[in-house]
Amino acid sequence: MCKTRCDKGSYGLECKETCGHCRDINQCSNVNGSCLTGCDAGFNGELCETRCDNGSYGFDCKEKCGNCREIDQCFHTNGTCLTGCDGGYQGDLCKTQCDRGSYGTGCNKLCGYCRDVNQCSNIDGTCIGGCAAGFEGDLCTTQCDKGLYGIGCSETCGHCRDVNQCFHINGTCLTGCDAGYKGELCKTECNSGFYGVSCNETCENCRDICDHVNGTCLTGCLAGYIGNRCQTRCQPGFFGQDCSKKCVDTCSGCNNVNGLCDFGRTPGWIGYFCNKECDKGSYGIECNETCGHCRDVKHCSNVNGSCLTGCDAGYEGDLCKSRE
Repeated sequence: MCKTRCDKGSYGLECKETCGHCRDINQCSNVNGSCLTGCDAGFNGELCETRCDNGSYGFDCKEKCGNCREIDQCFHTNGTCLTGCDGGYQGDLCKTQCDRGSYGTGCNKLCGYCRDVNQCSNIDGTCIGGCAAGFEGDLCTTQCDKGLYGIGCSETCGHCRDVNQCFHINGTCLTGCDAGYKGELCKTECNSGFYGVSCNETCENCRDICDHVNGTCLTGCLAGYIGNRCQTRCQPGFFGQDCSKKCVDTCSGCNNVNGLCDFGRTPGWIGYFCNKECDKGSYGIECNETCGHCRDVKHCSNVNGSCLTGCDAGYEGDLCKSRE
């Protein structure tokens, strides 16, 4: 008599057709199989027998798949990426970017030294805003070459004692400066008058300036000194510029700078330069001795007081100080 409806889930002539993926199986038309309240997630069409196209899923196929490694492996029902996420994404739906500081497939790679870690590409780790000081390369994982430092490795290290110990980030010389330089970056020459490691050496007796590295007196020595660093006094008997002047023979020892007889005079001579004989009637060291009764006082030796032309009447001896 054809008075009985098809069982739930079937429709058509003699109820031989099977309903599609209706959202509510009770709402499958027993006549033509239409899903009266729409399709279940992942299907579309009047009979809800057609899967969502690649790249979509869910009710009415309105949801867009995430960043699946393979788009045809996005599950049409709930959007799960069956073979995992594309580089830079995580989660079942692969819609969540890697956490800050990580990137790549599975988000298992760490970003390099980006200037701004928020500007590290979640996909390939490229530092979009450039590298932090001391690093270079697309991934900012390479330290600056030896002798360079700073942003873009554009700064040149100073005079480090060991260029391998120039800190690639800020240029600090970790083991100190080369001779002649000072400061954290070792770019400042020693102050005038100083030279050497840590600028601890003092220039001496230079006429003008000394080399800040080795202390050489660049314009020569002050009077009384010789040598590259002007640290050597003139040899005894010489004085003045380049030690080119000879002390007078009547000095026991002359000043190396100006030739003055600072170290004593030979007997019979006085004056700053020991070039003046004792006055008539005196002799000896500093002319402190008085001549005896010489026949001619002009012929009293200024050195030892000998009366060179003999004694006055009534006196005898070399010095003519003894009465006959």
